Amino acid sequence: MKRDSFRRLSFIFVCWHTKNALDFFVYCIFWHIGGVLIALRREFQVVSSENITFNNFSAETVTVTVRLKHSRLLKIYCCYFPHCPQQEESEAHLFDTVSNSIIESPNDVYLIVGDFNISNGIWHQVHNYSELTDSSRDSLVSALRNFLCFSDFKQYNTIKNCNGRLLDLVLCGTDCVVSKSSNPLLDEDRYHPALEIDSLLVRPNILRSPSRIIRLYHRADSEAIIRSLGEIDWIKRFHNLDIEAATTSFYDTIFNIIDKYIPSKVVHQSRKYPVWYNGPLIKIIKEKLKFHRKWKTYCRVSDYDTFVLLRERQKRVEVDCYNTYIDRAEREISRNSKYFWTFLKSRKEESNDLPGHMSFGGTSSSNGEEICNMFNSYFQSAFEPEISVNGVLPDSQPYVDLCTIELSVSIVEKYLKNLSVDKGVGPDALPPVF
Repeated sequence: MKRDSFRRLSFIFVCWHTKNALDFFVYCIFWHIGGVLIALRREFQVVSSENITFNNFSAETVTVTVRLKHSRLLKIYCCYFPHCPQQEESEAHLFDTVSNSIIESPNDVYLIVGDFNISNGIWHQVHNYSELTDSSRDSLVSALRNFLCFSDFKQYNTIKNCNGRLLDLVLCGTDCVVSKSSNPLLDEDRYHPALEIDSLLVRPNILRSPSRIIRLYHRADSEAIIRSLGEIDWIKRFHNLDIEAATTSFYDTIFNIIDKYIPSKVVHQSRKYPVWYNGPLIKIIKEKLKFHRKWKTYCRVSDYDTFVLLRERQKRVEVDCYNTYIDRAEREISRNSKYFWTFLKSRKEESNDLPGHMSFGGTSSSNGEEICNMFNSYFQSAFEPEISVNGVLPDSQPYVDLCTIELSVSIVEKYLKNLSVDKGVGPDALPPVF
């Protein structure tokens, strides 16, 4: 989240910030005419986007509803209320709109961030959130207090500006951790410090790839494989077999040997961490989450201090891992472009995850195979209907006898030796290294 002094943008909320913060390949931008903006990672399934209308354009809001795991909905309100005669009326209108939504959908998750400009509010920090303690009769403070009491929301921003005030508020019904951003997107306004909001609940519901089995060719028993292949009488095995049957027999033999002498393991497809994350960084992230849970359970200050320390350490190590990976990719690109294309692929995958729940033609599903069938039905209209052919070629069609093609052993060996062991498997599912 960032207070912005660039052009007319008054408030930016970025969900899942990355190094390239407003990369349009990674984010979907929601911006109405005005000065507030919401940037969502493309992994999130957006259910709806709308804007609350205020009289005389006295305030600006952008509202986006996204689907979380277990079919829960997260409603994000990004708003800006300038000092004006209609400020009280505008904030009351927002509170009424959100309150009505809570009554209609009490199980949804609500997150309200923005510049409320309530300068007379006095906040007292309690754990990781702030409570209003002002006893004045300020109407803006009273309206906010009444809304917090009705909704049971808490205000999680504890980072005060240069005047010791909280103008930017983070209102939510679930637990959040708000900290000062160490890497703001734009030049920071001292009256509106850049904030980072960490909520364990805000995670997209994406379609997970099924597990797959991979072969560990680097741990193969090469001597046993060579001995088994040498013991086979290929001439006898292919005797009286046509080309189709001989090919099937050949691959059956090869895959039986692979199953016998090459170990395998089950790989669970996961995009939880970027490709440049290493083991120590992942361990720091898990430790950070562990102490966050302990802090929420036992409310010990020592657990919170450890959580903050690990969070700062994660940021530093993450930058180091990213720079190390980029440097290695640049050094290896002239000799082996694998690292560069792996990085590029990971960036593409981050912005092209499919949501875990999709609908088409009145049908909804969370099953991967059923979703693929929906795509098939959608794109089927782009193809021409199948044309029946009687199978008889005209007399003018030249006849080619494929059985007359001859390949010498030297040609086959030449192209086999030219295969790069760094490439992937071919249509026969055998890697070049084998």
